[in-house]
Amino acid sequence: MLGLRRWIRRTRRLRCARLGSYTELLEQRQLLTLLTTFDNGVLTVSSDDGDNIVLATNENGAVTLNGAVVSHDSQPVNPTDVTSLNVFGDDAVNLIDTTGIRAASFPIAIDGGSGEDSIRVGSMSAADDGTGDTLDVSSTLGGIQVVVNSTDTITILDATAQLTIVGSTDQDSFSFNINFFGIPIPTGGLSFDGQDSGTSADSLDLRAPGFFTAATVTHQTTFSQTGSISIDDAIVSYTQVAQIDDRLTAVDREFNAFGGSDILVLSDDGEENDG
Repeated sequence: MLGLRRWIRRTRRLRCARLGSYTELLEQRQLLTLLTTFDNGVLTVSSDDGDNIVLATNENGAVTLNGAVVSHDSQPVNPTDVTSLNVFGDDAVNLIDTTGIRAASFPIAIDGGSGEDSIRVGSMSAADDGTGDTLDVSSTLGGIQVVVNSTDTITILDATAQLTIVGSTDQDSFSFNINFFGIPIPTGGLSFDGQDSGTSADSLDLRAPGFFTAATVTHQTTFSQTGSISIDDAIVSYTQVAQIDDRLTAVDREFNAFGGSDILVLSDDGEENDG
C-alpha cells in the first residue's frame, strides 16, 4: 500500500510538470502571433491569427503596436525613421487601425488576408494641425488607394474588409472617385468619418468619368450629418459629414431624408448637350 501511494504521488507530480510545460508553450505561441520587423526604414507587422493591429505614436514620439513600444536594436522606433509601413493580417478576422500614427507620414500598404477585417486609416501627421486635409479614395489594380493631401498613399489590398477613412477635427474634404478599375468599395463596405469638427463642415465629393452611368443612386440620411449613399447597391456610409457633392451620372437618383434640417440643392453640371 505504501508503495502504491508513492507511485500515485509521483504520477501526479509528473502530470503537473507536463501541464505546466504545455501552458508555457501556449503563452509563447500567443505572443508570437504578431511579428514586427524594421529593416532599412521599412516597418512590417504580420499576424498569423485574428489579432488587433493598432499602430500609433505615443507621447514620447515612438511607434506603438497595441500600446506597446516597437523597438529595433533595443531602441524605440521613431516614426520619422520609417520610410514605409506594411501590415499583413491573417485569414481570420483582424482589426487594423493606423489612424493613431502622428509626427510623420509615409506610404502604407495593408493586406488583411481573406477574413472579414475592419480597417481604419486616416491623415497621419496632417491630422488636427489646424488645416483641413484632402483624402481621396479610388480603385487601383487589385486594391483600393487612399491619397492624403495629394502626397501620402495608403493602399488596401483587402477586397473583403470594412474600410473606414477617418478625418480629423479640421475641416477635411473626402473624395470618392470611380475610375476604370471600378467602384472603390470593398465587400465589407466603405465609411467616411469626419470626426467632430466643431463649427467646421467636412465635405464628401462623388466623382466618376464620363463612361460611367449608375442605374440607381440613393441618398439616405439617418441623422444630422450621418447617412449612406447606395450606388447600384454598393454602399458608402458617412458620419460627421455636412456637405455632399454628388456628380455621378445616374438613370435614377433618389433622396430619402430622416426629417431634420437637410438642404438639397439640385443644379445642372454646366456641360452642354449632356442631358
